[in-house]
Amino acid sequence: TKKGGAILAGLEHLDERYLRAVGYATKSKRGVLPKMVLFGDIVGDDDHAVAIAASEVVRMANNHVGEGFVAVSPETRKKFWLD
Repeated sequence: TKKGGAILAGLEHLDERYLRAVGYATKSKRGVLPKMVLFGDIVGDDDHAVAIAASEVVRMANNHVGEGFVAVSPETRKKFWLD
């Protein structure tokens, strides 16, 4: 990354069939199994730049009837993956 920026270090797409097969516990506020889940790993040296990038991704999801969740600390990441 250039100093002060943020990049997408990883991206994972899971479709409805896979989510059903692995017994995915939905994190959606709707409480139903989603059609797909997209996980993005946004990283960088500047926490503010990373936060802005993550917020923009969530905004784009919200504009397309999606939802977003940002795990900003090791504790929230651990809790997310334990569910």
